[in-house]
Amino acid sequence: MSVRDLVTDTFRSSGQQPVHDLLALMAGIDSKGPEKGRRQNITIWCGAGFSKSWNEQSPTDGTLFHILNHEFSQLPNLCRVLDALSWNENSHIGFEGFKTLSYIIDMQFKYPDIRNRYLDSQTLKMAVAEMRLFVQRHFAEVSGEYRIDSDSLDFETSEAKRSEQSSVMTFFDRLISGNCRNGTEASHRVNFITTNYDFTIEEILNSLSLQAGPVLPSLYRGITPATICNRRHWPGHDGVYRHTLIKLNGGFEIFRTGAEYHFDYRRKENDSSWEHEGLNTSEPSAPILMLPNRDQDYSDPYFSQIFPKAVRLLRETDVLIVIGYSMPWEDVLIRFILHQFAENEWEAIGKSMFYIDLKYPDILEQRLRWTFGSIEKAGWPQVSYFHGSFRSFCEQYVSC
Repeated sequence: MSVRDLVTDTFRSSGQQPVHDLLALMAGIDSKGPEKGRRQNITIWCGAGFSKSWNEQSPTDGTLFHILNHEFSQLPNLCRVLDALSWNENSHIGFEGFKTLSYIIDMQFKYPDIRNRYLDSQTLKMAVAEMRLFVQRHFAEVSGEYRIDSDSLDFETSEAKRSEQSSVMTFFDRLISGNCRNGTEASHRVNFITTNYDFTIEEILNSLSLQAGPVLPSLYRGITPATICNRRHWPGHDGVYRHTLIKLNGGFEIFRTGAEYHFDYRRKENDSSWEHEGLNTSEPSAPILMLPNRDQDYSDPYFSQIFPKAVRLLRETDVLIVIGYSMPWEDVLIRFILHQFAENEWEAIGKSMFYIDLKYPDILEQRLRWTFGSIEKAGWPQVSYFHGSFRSFCEQYVSC
C-alpha cells in the first residue's frame, strides 16, 4: 500500500474514522494490561498547531519572529551588530530576515578568522541573548504569558479557560488514565516531545491534577535541573517521573548557569523589567531557545543531552500522535529525530501513527514519504490522518 493510499483513503473516509481508530487502539491496549511487565509507550509530538488549539492567541512563526522599527531601541547590542554588518533593513525584520540574521550571527561565532573587525564573541553573545529575551517577551505580549502562582507553583488556569478547553482536558484525562480508573496496573505511559517553547503541556497536566503533589518535578526533561522555580526540594514529591517531556528547541523556562540548568516558570514582579533589566543582560539570563535559522545549529550542550533521550523515547514508542507539526523542510535534524520512530521497515512493524493537522493529505504525503520510507515499503507504521484542528479531534473523541 502506498503513502497516498494510506493517507488519502483515511481522509476520504468518515471524518471520525481516525478518532474511532484511536479509541479502538487504546481499548485494545488497556484490555491487555502490561505485556510481560512492559507498558506500551504513547508519545505525543507537539508542533505549533498544538499550542494554537489550546490558546488561539498563540503566535505563529510569522508573527513571533519579527522586529518592528520602534522595537530596535530595546535591542542595543543587536543594533551594534547590525551597524557593524552594514545591515540595511533595520527598519523592519520579518521572519525570513530573522532567519538570515540568525545565520549570519552564527557564522560570526563559528569563524572568528573572518569575523567583522568590530565584533567579538561577547558582543555576539549579548546580541543573541537580547534576541531570545525579545522573543520571550513578544510571545507573552501576543498570547498572554502563562502565569504560575508563586506560593503553590500551580499554573493559574482560569475557570473560563478550563470550560473552553474541557474537551482537550478530557481527552488527556482519558488517554493518560486509561484502565487505571479500574484500579489495575497502568498498561501504557504517555510522554511528550515538543518543538514549542511554551508551557502548554505543563499547564494541561497541572490542570488535570492526576497525581498528588506538584506536576513540574514529576516530568523527566532529558536533563535534571538544579532548581525548579528556585527550589531544590519539593515537599510531597515522591521522586517518581510520571511523564517524559522533551523540548527539542529549548523553552522559555530553561536557563543555564555554568554547568547547572534551572527551570523557572515564575512571572517577573514588574513587567516593565523586560525593558530595563532583561534585554540588557548577558547570555546566562536569557532562556535557552533555538531561534529560526537558515542552518540550524544544535551544538549547544543542552541539545546534545536531550537529543539522545528523544531518540530513545521514539524508538521505544508504540503509538505516535503528531499534532500540528507539518514537518517543514528546514527542520532537517528535527525530522531525522522524528524518523527514529520507524527507522526501517522491521522496527516499524506493529507501530501506529496518528496525524492531526490542518494541512491536506497531498501536502503531507510527500513529507511522510521523505521521513518514513517504511510506510511505502512495508505498510508500517499504520497511519491514520485527521484533517482538522486538535480541538476538533478532541471534541469528537470525548463525544464517542
